[in-house]
Amino acid sequence: MALILDTGPLVALVDRSDPDHDRCRELINSATEVRIVPVCTLVEIEYQLRPWHDGFACLMRDIDAGRLEVHVPDPGEVARAAALVEEYADLPFGLVDATVLACVERLRETKLATLDRRHFNVVRPAHLSHLDLLPD
Repeated sequence: MALILDTGPLVALVDRSDPDHDRCRELINSATEVRIVPVCTLVEIEYQLRPWHDGFACLMRDIDAGRLEVHVPDPGEVARAAALVEEYADLPFGLVDATVLACVERLRETKLATLDRRHFNVVRPAHLSHLDLLPD
Protein backbone atom coordinates (compact mmCIF):
# COMPACT_ATOMS: atom_id res chain seq x y z
CA MET A 1 0.00 0.00 0.00
CA ALA A 2 1.11 3.53 -0.75
CA LEU A 3 -0.04 7.08 -0.26
CA ILE A 4 0.21 8.80 -3.62
CA LEU A 5 0.71 12.56 -3.28
CA ASP A 6 -0.51 15.11 -5.79
CA THR A 7 0.98 18.61 -5.96
CA GLY A 8 -1.40 20.41 -3.57
CA PRO A 9 -0.72 18.53 -0.33
CA LEU A 10 3.05 18.85 -0.77
CA VAL A 11 2.85 22.58 -1.45
CA ALA A 12 0.54 23.00 1.56
CA LEU A 13 2.99 21.00 3.69
CA VAL A 14 5.73 23.56 3.00
CA ASP A 15 3.53 26.68 2.95
CA ARG A 16 2.50 27.28 6.56
CA SER A 17 0.12 30.04 5.44
CA ASP A 18 -1.86 27.61 3.28
CA PRO A 19 -5.33 26.96 4.77
CA ASP A 20 -4.77 23.22 4.23
CA HIS A 21 -1.31 23.17 5.83
CA ASP A 22 -2.28 21.48 9.10
CA ARG A 23 -4.48 18.83 7.48
CA CYS A 24 -1.84 18.00 4.88
CA ARG A 25 1.00 17.94 7.40
CA GLU A 26 -0.98 15.53 9.60
CA LEU A 27 -1.89 13.30 6.65
CA ILE A 28 1.63 13.10 5.27
CA ASN A 29 3.45 12.82 8.58
CA SER A 30 1.11 10.18 10.00
CA ALA A 31 1.11 7.97 6.90
CA THR A 32 2.43 4.52 7.66
CA GLU A 33 2.65 3.47 4.03
CA VAL A 34 5.20 4.54 1.44
CA ARG A 35 4.64 8.16 0.37
CA ILE A 36 4.80 8.31 -3.43
CA VAL A 37 5.46 11.50 -5.40
CA PRO A 38 4.77 11.10 -9.14
CA VAL A 39 7.75 12.70 -10.87
CA CYS A 40 5.71 15.10 -13.02
CA THR A 41 4.32 16.76 -9.90
CA LEU A 42 7.82 17.95 -9.02
CA VAL A 43 7.70 20.55 -11.80
CA GLU A 44 4.46 22.04 -10.45
CA ILE A 45 5.69 21.85 -6.87
CA GLU A 46 8.96 23.62 -7.66
CA TYR A 47 7.11 26.38 -9.51
CA GLN A 48 4.57 26.90 -6.72
CA LEU A 49 7.21 26.87 -3.99
CA ARG A 50 9.43 29.53 -5.59
CA PRO A 51 8.18 32.25 -3.20
CA TRP A 52 9.38 30.19 -0.18
CA HIS A 53 13.12 30.32 0.24
CA ASP A 54 14.42 26.76 0.58
CA GLY A 55 10.88 25.28 0.21
CA PHE A 56 11.65 23.03 -2.73
CA ALA A 57 15.08 22.16 -1.35
CA CYS A 58 13.40 21.06 1.87
CA LEU A 59 11.14 18.75 -0.10
CA MET A 60 14.14 17.37 -1.99
CA ARG A 61 15.84 16.63 1.32
CA ASP A 62 12.77 14.57 2.30
CA ILE A 63 13.20 12.60 -0.94
CA ASP A 64 16.94 12.16 -0.35
CA ALA A 65 16.25 10.97 3.20
CA GLY A 66 13.72 8.41 1.98
CA ARG A 67 10.68 10.05 3.57
CA LEU A 68 9.18 10.50 0.10
CA GLU A 69 9.67 8.21 -2.90
CA VAL A 70 9.61 9.50 -6.47
CA HIS A 71 7.64 7.41 -8.97
CA VAL A 72 8.81 7.56 -12.59
CA PRO A 73 6.16 6.33 -15.04
CA ASP A 74 6.96 3.48 -17.36
CA PRO A 75 6.06 3.73 -21.09
CA GLY A 76 2.67 2.13 -20.45
CA GLU A 77 1.82 4.75 -17.84
CA VAL A 78 2.90 7.54 -20.19
CA ALA A 79 0.61 6.12 -22.89
CA ARG A 80 -2.23 5.83 -20.36
CA ALA A 81 -1.63 9.44 -19.26
CA ALA A 82 -1.83 10.60 -22.88
CA ALA A 83 -5.14 8.76 -23.29
CA LEU A 84 -6.46 10.35 -20.09
CA VAL A 85 -5.51 13.85 -21.27
CA GLU A 86 -7.50 13.21 -24.43
CA GLU A 87 -10.44 11.55 -22.65
CA TYR A 88 -10.81 14.36 -20.11
CA ALA A 89 -9.80 17.29 -22.34
CA ASP A 90 -13.02 19.12 -21.43
CA LEU A 91 -11.97 19.50 -17.76
CA PRO A 92 -9.07 20.27 -18.78
CA PHE A 93 -7.10 17.38 -17.32
CA GLY A 94 -3.41 17.99 -18.02
CA LEU A 95 -0.32 15.83 -18.10
CA VAL A 96 0.54 16.18 -14.40
CA ASP A 97 -2.92 15.11 -13.25
CA ALA A 98 -3.00 12.33 -15.85
CA THR A 99 0.34 10.90 -14.70
CA VAL A 100 -0.89 11.01 -11.10
CA LEU A 101 -3.97 9.00 -12.09
CA ALA A 102 -1.85 6.60 -14.16
CA CYS A 103 0.33 6.07 -11.06
CA VAL A 104 -2.79 5.39 -8.96
CA GLU A 105 -3.91 2.82 -11.53
CA ARG A 106 -0.47 1.21 -11.84
CA LEU A 107 -0.19 0.75 -8.08
CA ARG A 108 -3.91 -0.18 -7.84
CA GLU A 109 -4.45 2.32 -5.06
CA THR A 110 -7.90 3.34 -3.90
CA LYS A 111 -6.92 6.68 -2.38
CA LEU A 112 -5.10 9.82 -3.43
CA ALA A 113 -3.78 12.76 -1.43
CA THR A 114 -4.92 15.80 -3.41
CA LEU A 115 -6.52 19.19 -2.97
CA ASP A 116 -7.74 19.07 -6.57
CA ARG A 117 -11.29 17.90 -5.94
CA ARG A 118 -12.50 19.58 -9.15
CA HIS A 119 -10.66 17.11 -11.36
CA PHE A 120 -10.25 14.01 -9.24
CA ASN A 121 -13.94 13.85 -8.26
CA VAL A 122 -14.76 13.53 -11.97
CA VAL A 123 -12.13 11.16 -13.36
CA ARG A 124 -12.58 7.42 -13.04
CA PRO A 125 -9.61 5.13 -12.52
CA ALA A 126 -9.67 1.96 -14.62
CA HIS A 127 -9.64 -0.31 -11.57
CA LEU A 128 -12.43 1.22 -9.45
CA SER A 129 -15.45 3.51 -9.62
CA HIS A 130 -13.97 6.43 -7.70
CA LEU A 131 -11.01 7.50 -5.60
CA ASP A 132 -10.99 8.16 -1.88
CA LEU A 133 -9.60 11.70 -1.82
CA LEU A 134 -7.53 12.75 1.17
CA PRO A 135 -7.33 14.74 3.36
CA ASP A 136 -11.00 14.59 4.30
